Formats: sequence, C-alpha cells, structure tokens
Amino acid sequence: MTILVPVDMKKNQKILKKIDDKEVLLLCIVDSNVQEIIAEITTEKGWLGDKFTTSFKNALNKQYERLLDRWMHNAETALKKMNKKVESRKEKGNFKEIITKYVDEQNPDKLLFTYKKGYNPYWETLKPVINELCKKLKVTCVIEN
Repeated sequence: MTILVPVDMKKNQKILKKIDDKEVLLLCIVDSNVQEIIAEITTEKGWLGDKFTTSFKNALNKQYERLLDRWMHNAETALKKMNKKVESRKEKGNFKEIITKYVDEQNPDKLLFTYKKGYNPYWETLKPVINELCKKLKVTCVIEN
C-alpha cells in the first residue's frame, strides 16, 4: 500500500500514474500551524500589515480546505480509473504526528509526498518536517513534484 500525502493540494496527474501499488490511501492533512507560519512570513516580508495577518490566515485556511476537497475528489476519480483500491482520509492536526500515526497503524510499503514546483510556501514550510520524517520512519519515502 502507498500512502499519498499532497503537501499543497495542487493537481498533478503525472504523479498518480507513477503509483504502482494496487492500494492507495490518500491522506490529506490540514495543519493550522502551517497556515499560521505562512501568514507570519508574509507579514515579516512586508507583503501584508500586522492587522491583515489574522484575516489572511483565515482566508488561507478556507482556500486550503477547498483545494483539499477538490484534490481528493480528482485524485480518487483518477486512481479508480486505473483500477486502484482507494481510501481517502482528511485529518486536522499536527502534520508530523498524523504522518507518524498512519505509518505506524497502516504499515505502508511507501510514503509518497507530492508538491508542485515553483513558489510554494506550503512546501517550503513542510520540507524540513518531511525530510526529518523520511529519516526517522521505517518506510520507503518518495518526494515527487
């Protein structure tokens, strides 16, 4: 089984075609700390003023939830067309803890993280966490873009 974790919920059909396992668990994680960090970065860089940070963070959360729902639907549909057994899970909480829990419980053959190239604050924020997880967890880790 492959656990597929999209970092930024961007559509990427090429990656789905590379999955060779018959079973796929789509694990979509909403970690509000990530959106908060992104909002803080925009404030620190001077792109937004302090008073807009909270409303920007809320907008990021709403956008991320919409992207997540659309991504899950599209990925599930595409994988089913490839005759894969697909299960989708949406989790809220700490990204690192949720990944660790799922790897421990599901014992997958592969943990696949996906993201889109280019300016990507979600990837930049989660990259060190993912690299640490890949070193720590006893599973084959693949990062695709």
